[in-house]
Amino acid sequence: MQSPSIIPAALCRSVLTSLHDSHRDIEATKRRARQTVWWPGITSDIVNTVEACDASQTLQPSQVKEPLMCDPPLSRPFEDVSADLFSHVGEESLLYADRLSGWPHVGQKGRDATSRTSIKLRR
Repeated sequence: MQSPSIIPAALCRSVLTSLHDSHRDIEATKRRARQTVWWPGITSDIVNTVEACDASQTLQPSQVKEPLMCDPPLSRPFEDVSADLFSHVGEESLLYADRLSGWPHVGQKGRDATSRTSIKLRR
């Protein structure tokens, strides 16, 4: 593997512009730079350039990752259930399952797929 080229101070600005021409984020621009060029302070120059670039800031993900949330432990069967409506051979059905034991129940709705018949099947 070839080592990165050392860039003279007079050319750093134009090389930095070329590195960041695709308006990628800080880490992507640093990875691109590590493959080809180096000069003293390149990391801080990349950070400053990307943070000052309006196009890059617009392209950044707008949604931050939400922390993983765990459901509270269940204490009794059918305290929490999952449900889904599905169709098989032209018949509508409701499947619901206990989240504690995984025990499933399928209720046939026939052709009447209303909320009223779904509630009756659940009981």
